[in-house]
Amino acid sequence: MLGRFFKEPLIHFLILGAAIFAIYYSLQEEQAAVAPNEVTVSPQLVERMAAQYQATWRRSPTVAEVQSLIDSYVNEEIMVREAKALSLDVGDTVIRQRLQQKMQFIAKSAAAAIQPTDEELQRFFTDNLGRYARAGAIAFEQVFLGTSPTGADVAQIREALAAGEDPASLGEATLLPAQFAPMGPQKLNGLLGPGVFEALSVPDTGVWAGPIRSGYGLHLVRVLEHAPATVPEFDTIRQQIAADWGADIEAKLAEKQMQMVREIYSIERPSEGDIEAIIE
Repeated sequence: MLGRFFKEPLIHFLILGAAIFAIYYSLQEEQAAVAPNEVTVSPQLVERMAAQYQATWRRSPTVAEVQSLIDSYVNEEIMVREAKALSLDVGDTVIRQRLQQKMQFIAKSAAAAIQPTDEELQRFFTDNLGRYARAGAIAFEQVFLGTSPTGADVAQIREALAAGEDPASLGEATLLPAQFAPMGPQKLNGLLGPGVFEALSVPDTGVWAGPIRSGYGLHLVRVLEHAPATVPEFDTIRQQIAADWGADIEAKLAEKQMQMVREIYSIERPSEGDIEAIIE
């Protein structure tokens, strides 16, 4: 039982997320311990500068170039500290959004550090089959009845259809085709209006039914082909499943991250009554 507990991916993420938080806050404490008027350029920082230079220019930097990079870093660090000392970061929407994004990046980093097993992906796929279902398609023919046909008009057209008359010769004149090739819900609803695909899913194949309403008016319809929705095989969409699994875990971890951080703070907020009074 305990072994299964530690195999759960979310447990891994929470542990990893907590570790990242611990490292982050320990670094913050170390920085806080440095005197505000001291700027230290560590060997590790110089290594990162040199590595970034190498990645950008495809060659190692010279000593003079590293010295220039260090000067730029020192200037930037001093200006940032002075700006904070003047509270220039306070109330700045762009800075606040950027800091929030950096905090959210912690959750992204933790999620990206874990690779799912085939068993985890298969379970995720099974639990979310509806997400991967490919919509069915419907082919049909129609007789346009206009926007407000009478009951007698509809009955007369039904009798004509039952007698075998050509559907294209019946009903009101329209630029709509008498027959529609197989279409999925998105395309069909986009062409004729919301809900048409769902309405056409009800009648039996080969039977005149309706009227159903479209964005143009009312129609008698006969479904010619009704292909049901299908779900692809796991192996054919494994890459998509893995991406969705990662996004799902990232969202869960971000939620847990926020819960952990909110517990640190004492939050005071106006009551519903106060809010109503403010917005009135």
